[in-house]
Amino acid sequence: LYGVLGVFAVFLFARGLHGATVGLAAAGLLAISPWHHHYSRICFEVISLPVLLALGFHLLFRGLERPRCLTGGAVLLSLSTYAYPAARLFVPLLLLAFAALHPKELWAARRAVLAAAGAAALVAVPNLHGLLTDPNQGRMHNLFIWGADIANENAVLWLREAAKGGGWAATVLESRPLLLPFVFGFNWLSHLSPSFLFVS
Repeated sequence: LYGVLGVFAVFLFARGLHGATVGLAAAGLLAISPWHHHYSRICFEVISLPVLLALGFHLLFRGLERPRCLTGGAVLLSLSTYAYPAARLFVPLLLLAFAALHPKELWAARRAVLAAAGAAALVAVPNLHGLLTDPNQGRMHNLFIWGADIANENAVLWLREAAKGGGWAATVLESRPLLLPFVFGFNWLSHLSPSFLFVS
């Protein structure tokens, strides 16, 4: 259900920004996204994230013209931080970017903005409490690549093979600032491989 709702939510969001053609294209791309299919089929709670993000931002953008929509958007985005630990970091960053891009509209609707912020804060209280008091934040820390042990990652093993003759692979292996983006890109692209999607 979340997988289907995600496609519809992305259509609404993209249509609101750029019209029906872009909305259909965006929904179509999500509908064939391997990531979306994978997490829908195995029922990970993270599949609720695209729905909450798309609907939340759809309402926020509508709120620029109809301020009463801001509260619904802010609440949905606050809920999205429960769907996946990394959302606790990037959802506030997205909200800051939204505010930075639309200061005049938000200032004109400042009462609605304050109401939306208050509602979002209430929804976020249990999440914030957990972040501040739970000593077992291992899952959150494991999501950040800069703190992870990547010695046995497939990307690193592949680089070690490629580095036997020296060259660029050896340079990447010896420099963590180069290695981390390489591992990130390698892992991201691996989600699109037939092996990951269909074979194993």
